Amino acid sequence: MAVDYGEAFLNFYKHEECGTRWADLWSCGCDDKCPKCGGEIEPYLSLAVPDIEAEMVNIHS
Repeated sequence: MAVDYGEAFLNFYKHEECGTRWADLWSCGCDDKCPKCGGEIEPYLSLAVPDIEAEMVNIHS
């Protein structure tokens, strides 16, 4: 039985104050906390990943 992950977004973040950059996969284009200092940051870019299940199968096969 396949799991329906639905649409996902790959969000890209950059915290100007400490210079930390990261990307994270979320169910929406939402804010995230900086992994270095805990500041709340909104993504500067969000890319829709409409078929995350197919991508995960490709990665692991």
